[in-house]
Formats: sequence, structure tokens, C-alpha cells
Amino acid sequence: MPRLRPTGPGVPPRSLGSFVWLSSIRFLVLPDYFLEVVSYGMMNPQKGAASVALRPGFCPTVVKDSDPEMNKRIIQLQKKISDAIQYFPADKPSRPIPFLSQIVWVPVKGSPAVFVLDPSSNQLGFAVVAQWSGMGASTLLIVILTAVVPCVLTSVFLRVFATSYWSYLEDLRKLKIQQENTSVDIYEQAQIAKLEEHDQQDTFEIHEDVIRCAAASLTLRCSQEFCQNEMGTILLGTFGSDVVGLDGAARSTSSTFV
Repeated sequence: MPRLRPTGPGVPPRSLGSFVWLSSIRFLVLPDYFLEVVSYGMMNPQKGAASVALRPGFCPTVVKDSDPEMNKRIIQLQKKISDAIQYFPADKPSRPIPFLSQIVWVPVKGSPAVFVLDPSSNQLGFAVVAQWSGMGASTLLIVILTAVVPCVLTSVFLRVFATSYWSYLEDLRKLKIQQENTSVDIYEQAQIAKLEEHDQQDTFEIHEDVIRCAAASLTLRCSQEFCQNEMGTILLGTFGSDVVGLDGAARSTSSTFV
């Protein structure tokens, strides 16, 4: 959005206003502070300034700002600047002004104006542009949306990020558990293989002391059984079957008799 400042004899002074080349009329309707707040400065146009020299100038050179002649000079200057942008220099191809782009007049005091063609006189004239003041319910709605929308988008993003990260951690945990179980199984299988190989090569031996103790115990048990059988036979032959009815009774009577 370059600001064009004409210089030369009889041109409108800077204290009166200047020309601005806009890419879209919306930058003239919407104030800069509104675009700064709503779009966080992304929709604000780039600004610049350039001086435009007029030769020859107007005559007379001095005209009051309130004189109608000054408005005519502003209209003539707009036409000359537009022609210079498109057709100067003459030996170069023309450069048409882009669609919706136009040169407007922005006074220091008052509302900005665009240049329109009067159908009745076929002459250029001023058309005042009413700037948006920002008052009303729409401003409150825009402010609320400006504050709420980023919060909602941030919450959604954080929720999606947290869910994705939690899923990633779960998958990673399962993978690590599987790797750990696999490592434990491989280790246990290796240990079992080593034990089986050792058992196959080793020989189980019984010491002689154990063998002698087992033989003595077996001999003692057999002697006890033989003595009990002999005593039962003697008692049965001596007292008969009436006295000794059972094996246990015979042993009881023999112990009393002794």
C-alpha cells in the first residue's frame, strides 16, 4: 500500500492529504487497528511511500485548500498518476493496473474518497468512503471469536497430540514387554539346554556308607518279622486256637505271659 506524495508547483500540500495506491478497497473500509487485532497483523498490507514529481506544475501555484480549484487539481493529479503508472515510459509496454486496485485520496481531516466517473457529465468525481467504525454487536462478536477460536483450536490440538502420544507410549510399552519376554525365554531355553547336556554326561553314584546303612536296615526289618512269626507259631502250638484268635491278640498274650 504505497503512499504517493506529489511534488511540484501548485500541487496539493501534504497537510491537506495524499494519494494511496490500494490493492483492495477493503483496506480503506477496515481500519488498521481492526486488521491488526483480528488477523494478528497478517492481513495488514505492507506500507511504503514514494514521491511523484509533476513538471510542469499548476498555475497559479498558490490556491487555498478550501477553493474548488484544489479539488479539480486533485482529480487531475489522480488521472496523471494513473496514466504514468500504466503508460510511462512511452517506449515500454503498458502495465495495466490490476483488477480491484485503485488510487484513492486520503485527506488528513475527513473521510477518504475514491474517484468515480459521473455518468451525467462523463467526468471524474469524488465518492466518499464510509469507514467501518467498529461499533455495535458485530464488534463484540468478533472480539469473542478472536479470543475463543484460538483457545478452542489450541485445546483440540493438545487433545489430539496427547491422544496420539499416549497411543504411541502404549505401543512402545507393548513392544518393550514383548522384547523382554523374548529375551527371558531365550535365556531360559539356553539354561535348560545346558542343564540337560550336563545331566546326560554326568553319572549318578551312591556312596558305600549309604549302601551299608540300607542293608543293615533291611536285615533288621527281616529279623523282626521272622521273630514275630516264630513267636506266633509257638503260642499257637502251646495254647491252641481258643486262646490265640488273632495275630494281635497272640502278641498281647505272649507279652503278658513273659
